[in-house]
Amino acid sequence: MNAVRDEFSERVSGVSPTTKAIAATVWEQATAPDTLASPNPTHNGFLAFVTETTRGVGLAFLNYFDDSWQSSEEAEQLSGMPTLSFILGFEEPKVKKGAD
Repeated sequence: MNAVRDEFSERVSGVSPTTKAIAATVWEQATAPDTLASPNPTHNGFLAFVTETTRGVGLAFLNYFDDSWQSSEEAEQLSGMPTLSFILGFEEPKVKKGAD
């Protein structure tokens, strides 16, 4: 059970046998657990449900409270200033594979 400790001590002494800068002290011997750790599907499912529901409600409110300007006309109306220019949306040309 303490193979890691023994291996670590051997490797440290092999790297630097004269240096005492690295010291490892074992405070308590390692012991094997009495029971195995296993997943709890009910708990994990409930936690996932609550987390994702909260995330969904948050995204819905984020979309609901979106007050960004959707058009240049809306920007002109709200700001009282004329629109001098705007950025067009564009699509990249589709290139067929193998065609030069």
